[in-house]
Amino acid sequence: MAHSKQPSHFQSLMLLQWPLSYLAIFWILQPLFVYLLFTSLWPLPVLYFAWLFLDWKTPERGGRRSAWVRNWCVWTHIRDYFPITILKTKDLSPEHNYLMGVHPHGLLTFGAFCNFCTEATGFSKTFPGITPHLATLSWFFKIPFVREYLMAKGVCSVSQPAINYLLSHGTGNLVGIVVGGVGEALQSVPNTTTLILQKRKGFVRTALQHGAHLVPTFTFGETEVYDQVLFHKDSRMYKFQSCFRRIFGFYCCVFYGQSFCQGSTGLLPYSRPIVTVGECHSQPQCHLRFLNLNLSLAPPKKRAAEGKVGADLGCESQAQGRRGRLKEEEVLTLSSSLFRSLLAVGEPLPLPQIEKPSQEMVDKYHALYMDALHKLFDQHKTHYGCSETQKLFFL
Repeated sequence: MAHSKQPSHFQSLMLLQWPLSYLAIFWILQPLFVYLLFTSLWPLPVLYFAWLFLDWKTPERGGRRSAWVRNWCVWTHIRDYFPITILKTKDLSPEHNYLMGVHPHGLLTFGAFCNFCTEATGFSKTFPGITPHLATLSWFFKIPFVREYLMAKGVCSVSQPAINYLLSHGTGNLVGIVVGGVGEALQSVPNTTTLILQKRKGFVRTALQHGAHLVPTFTFGETEVYDQVLFHKDSRMYKFQSCFRRIFGFYCCVFYGQSFCQGSTGLLPYSRPIVTVGECHSQPQCHLRFLNLNLSLAPPKKRAAEGKVGADLGCESQAQGRRGRLKEEEVLTLSSSLFRSLLAVGEPLPLPQIEKPSQEMVDKYHALYMDALHKLFDQHKTHYGCSETQKLFFL
C-alpha cells in the first residue's frame, strides 16, 4: 500500500462536511420544511414547493450555477487534504463544446469534483472561456434542496436532454461524464486499471450529433484513496449490492481508509495527491511549484533521500530548506518519481456533426477514443505510479 500523509483534523472535518452536508439536507432540512407545514410558518414551505414545481425543468436546461458557492473556502481545504491540483497542459478553445470522458469512476470521484465543480484549483483562470459541468445521476435532481446545492456547483444531470441542451446552446461548454458509471465503482481497488467502456457508446453518439470535441482523461490514483472489500458474485453480499443498485441507482460499496489518528483505519480517504495536467510549455514550472509539497507526502526514508537529491540539484525541499532553481530535465525526472496520482487530459478528438450517425460511424469514433485513452495511459503510467508492464483493460 502506498504511504499517505496525515492531514490536519480541520482538513479532515472540511472533507467530511461534503458528504455530511447532503445527509443533513435529506434528513434534517427536508423534514423541517414538512414540519413547518403544520405551523404558523407554513407559507415558507408552500412557496418553496410551488417554486420547485415551476423550476422542475431547470436541471435539464443548463442548471443554475453560483460563482459564490463554487468559490467557498471549504473547497480549498478539500483540495489541500490530498492535495488536488490542476496543471494546464493543453489549451481548450472557447469556440467549441467538449464532451469529456472521466476515467476511472473511483468511489467518490474526488479529483473531478474539485476540479470541475469548484474553483478551488482555479479552473476558470486556467481555462478562460470554458464552463465546466460534471454529470451525475438524474434522480439527485428530483430531491428538494439537494438539486439546488448540486446545480450551484455546476453539476448537471446525465440525462440526454440535459447534455443535449449544454452542447447545443452556445460554445465553450465542457460536460464531464464518468463513462464507467456506478458499475465501475466495484472496480475501484488500489493498483487496478480496469474500465467499463467497451459497450458504453452513447456518449460518442451524443458527441457526433452535436459535433462536440471528445476529450479522453485518466485519473492516476483515483482508485488509491480507499481500500474496498470485494465479494464473490455468488455471495449474499454481492446479491445485496446488486439489489441495492437496482433500487437506488448506485452500489453500496464496503470501503475503508484512514481515520483522524495516525495509522488507524476509518472512513477518511488516504491523503494522496491528485494532479490534473495537459501539454503546455509551462509544465516544468508547474512541477516545480508542487515539488516541495510532494516531498512532504513521501515516506520518511524516501523523503530524506529525495530531499537530499533536491538539495544537490539546488531546489527547495523540506529536508534541506534551501532555495534555488532546477533545470527543466531535472524537474521532470524528479517530479515524476514523486507524484502518486494524476488526472491526465488527452488531446481533444474533433468529431464531425452528424444528426443521425450510423452505428458504423459510432463504432469508428468509439474505437478512436479507446485508442486515444490507451495511448494516454501508456504515455503517463510509468511517470505516475504504474509499472511499465501494467496494462489498461476495457470491459
